[in-house]
Amino acid sequence: MESIAFKKTQTDTDIQKLVEFLTTCAVFDGNGQFFTNSGTLPLSYYSTLDYWGDYICNTWAKQNGQDCTVSIQDFGDGTDQHPYYRNGGTSPGSQLQIERVNACLGTDIYDAACWQIALALIADRGLQGFTPSQIFTLVSFSTQRLLSSVKAVRANTDNFQYGYQQTINDPREAYALRLIGKDYWAQDPLWDTDYEHYISHWPPCDRTKPGTISWADWKPITGENAWAFLIGPLQADYFQFKAQGYIPFQSDSIQNALYILYAFQSMQCAIGSLYYAPGGSEGNVGPIPQGEISVENNASFLAGLIIFKHILEAILSKDGSLTSDDQAKVKAAINLISIMIWGGKLPSGQTAGLLKFFQTNAWNAAAGIFYQGGTYNNGVWTPSTSSNAVDVNTWGLTVLGPDLLDRWFGAGTSFNIWQSVKSWGSFSQNGQLWGMGYSNLDNNAIMSAEWTAGAINAVRCLMIYYQSDAAKLSSLQADHDAMMENLLNLRTDKYVDAGFPDGLEAHFFNDVNPPTGLLAFLYASKRYSIPFGWYANPIPSTTSTSWAIFLHYDYNPFQLGGSYESLAWSTPAYDTNDDTGPWNAQGTVINLTVQNKVDGAEIMPSYQASSTSGWQNLLQSPIPVKGTATIQLPRDAAGFMVTYHKPDMSDWLRACLLAPSTITDLQSGQTITAVWTNDAGDGTCRISS
Repeated sequence: MESIAFKKTQTDTDIQKLVEFLTTCAVFDGNGQFFTNSGTLPLSYYSTLDYWGDYICNTWAKQNGQDCTVSIQDFGDGTDQHPYYRNGGTSPGSQLQIERVNACLGTDIYDAACWQIALALIADRGLQGFTPSQIFTLVSFSTQRLLSSVKAVRANTDNFQYGYQQTINDPREAYALRLIGKDYWAQDPLWDTDYEHYISHWPPCDRTKPGTISWADWKPITGENAWAFLIGPLQADYFQFKAQGYIPFQSDSIQNALYILYAFQSMQCAIGSLYYAPGGSEGNVGPIPQGEISVENNASFLAGLIIFKHILEAILSKDGSLTSDDQAKVKAAINLISIMIWGGKLPSGQTAGLLKFFQTNAWNAAAGIFYQGGTYNNGVWTPSTSSNAVDVNTWGLTVLGPDLLDRWFGAGTSFNIWQSVKSWGSFSQNGQLWGMGYSNLDNNAIMSAEWTAGAINAVRCLMIYYQSDAAKLSSLQADHDAMMENLLNLRTDKYVDAGFPDGLEAHFFNDVNPPTGLLAFLYASKRYSIPFGWYANPIPSTTSTSWAIFLHYDYNPFQLGGSYESLAWSTPAYDTNDDTGPWNAQGTVINLTVQNKVDGAEIMPSYQASSTSGWQNLLQSPIPVKGTATIQLPRDAAGFMVTYHKPDMSDWLRACLLAPSTITDLQSGQTITAVWTNDAGDGTCRISS
């Protein structure tokens, strides 16, 4: 059906310069510590110290009644072994420090996912100057960065309550943090420069890491995780293994996605949506309200689920090397995905499914658009009416598709969504549409490259759907072509001459311009406090540049293969009551009873996922003296041990263990009896039927 030729405004030479930026300026080399693994990894922005020091601190802050002055304190125990360097956190200077540290040293996992898709696209399209094998190796490093063996990436501590009901101890099954740093120690980019006078320490002392704060962003967010585990790496591997027609089951992207389904299903509530973040998470401006739901996050997740379902179905039908255990995992995952989309039973209870949420709760019938979000508490959905968001509607329209929305809410609904969003969310100059901002609170005074690209993507879906309606198609074509043309005004070579209101002056823009010969798209037309809790900055952006590449290659990132056509959304045959996930499908785990026979001690069973990974507790609480508990031990565990603790002990010590070969021979229903074996605790735990 797709027969429309979309306007192109960039050449292959332009794209080469964008890709060179993405692979040289917006990357760093991982060092294997804390948040990183070896290999080249993307950053969210190309950012220079002069932008933050000269423009933000010396100019912008003073013009806006703010001050970059900040004092760093050690909130640890006072020793060099356990320092915890943070600023006070609430003053303008403290917030500006965290912002520039995050922007200079951090990667939003959504941005990394967009980067993966963009690079995979240019490898698939054969862009000259880039070898596909080199590109796919580069892309794989970001997928590997999210493996559970990488330190401090997952939200698998007791701080986080998934679905406000449970913690997740196994890092494979837990959300990743949305913003990952180069290192746990983050040196302020202004330190050891002409701008370091803004930074002081209290109390003054000899510090091992002067000018440094501990990483400050610990937010596991549903939308970012949908992109990081489902949309980005799966789309990239789809291109890498396109010739054989399926992604190998044991690939990192598939294994990461299978296990993260545990966190996703734990976050889904009765009305079908997923919560914005686990309970206990901090937001951009303080604690996240109880029961908060982001409609845009759910649109991303819905797209990710459909992509993963298609990929799993291809594996099941084409990969002849699957074992019976692998097949069980794939089938369980497909069934769970169907429950999450169309409704059914989850371990936490019944869910109406994501589609029902969009049809009955996310839709603001009075305004004819989607709500930005809301809260769900005690069985009551309360939508937020404080602001309207551009991306909620452009992304929601794209993911659900004009066909479904028009069937749900009446003919022409999808076209009217765009007309509404354009009226309050657009940015124009001299009466001509240039692009989109963020919300209805922007006063049509800000332009975002990324959100403009998302709007163009949505308009393309509308053009395909309404192509037989000449009047609608003509209107959409005009909007599309205007935005495509004027999106270039946010490209680094055209920005200054575009003359954006309140934009960076030429001498300041020189502080953020990438090296000569390279191109990038800026995040926004000016520095602007976005109503949703963060600042937009006119600096080169990895995700904005990636979205521009999607548009050049006519690729819709919300669909596997990039189609702009509406999905059919036909309900598949599935078991609405089988909530078995891939992590506990038949043959993948062993259900065991653990019995405590360690005299006068409480015990904790734990396992290793691999010989090089850390030990993970199998229970939330220890088994008391003479008590028993049921555990699920992964059959492919590399090790199992039981530790014990007595009231007069300061530490936990090992009581007994099982070797991998013994684990392989275990059968569900057996009992492991924990006994003290010797001082080293390296004797074998007792096993009985």
